[in-house]
Amino acid sequence: MLHGDTNELNEKLMECNLIKNFKHPNICKFESYFVTGKVLCILNEFCDKGDLEIYIKNQNGLPISESRIKKFILEILLAINFLHNYDIIHRDLKPSNLFLKGKDYQINIGDFGEAAGCG
Repeated sequence: MLHGDTNELNEKLMECNLIKNFKHPNICKFESYFVTGKVLCILNEFCDKGDLEIYIKNQNGLPISESRIKKFILEILLAINFLHNYDIIHRDLKPSNLFLKGKDYQINIGDFGEAAGCG
């Protein structure tokens, strides 16, 4: 959700229009948005395993397997490469913005609120 002035809302609406066209297995799929007054609500696909921050906390200090870490890193890099090919910089990559889904805990980058074009 975003609270802001009209210019800020218009900028975020432009980002929504850009992001809704992204089709990549490691980027959260944009579903829709709606505006109520000066509040923008963005709806993305449901990622049933939560986010990476919760996943790490649920490990209770136990190490994550090397193969799982390699898989996560690969998926993150593939998504970043895709974004950079469209001149988009996420600018807020952190475990709570890396969502997990499916039986293999596939990484999906989400929360593009700080994203910026670099082209």
